[in-house]
Amino acid sequence: MKKLFALHLSAAWILPLTLLAGPPLRLDWGNLDTSASEQQRATQDLKKSARVTTVQRLSPRGTAPWLVQFNDVIREEWKEDLVKAGAEIRGYMPENGFLLLATPEQIKLIGEMQDVVYVGEFLPDYKKAKQVRRHLAKGGRIPGNIMYGCTGPRIWKPSRRRLHRSRAQP
Repeated sequence: MKKLFALHLSAAWILPLTLLAGPPLRLDWGNLDTSASEQQRATQDLKKSARVTTVQRLSPRGTAPWLVQFNDVIREEWKEDLVKAGAEIRGYMPENGFLLLATPEQIKLIGEMQDVVYVGEFLPDYKKAKQVRRHLAKGGRIPGNIMYGCTGPRIWKPSRRRLHRSRAQP
């Protein structure tokens, strides 16, 4: 009976959160379901916390990459509010989101904006292209000399001439 009551109580708490969330964010590797209970719980925790922490190490400027999603089609005033909060908009993320560079203090302010439904760190796994994820899923390894670009991952192979010159004696 207690378990049933707890299940109903948790459903009553999570259901309204998932209704507030928007459609999934479309990343290169697939969709990030921002309405999932885990994502919504993380967003609510971020909004409630006194100090925002990051998984990644902050840049020398004290920033980290973040994904922010709004509850509707992006409005110009929302973009202006992001900039006023101190964030650097790096790009649009379909549906209704942005990739930002911001400090934890700035992201706390952004998370408290009325129309923001999801705030989450842009994690390193989100940056891997489809081809890389497929390769890893098959048990492949990624060498340390991989380059990520707009056209997909490429393995950098130095030319023989350059390699030969680098081994030459002075």
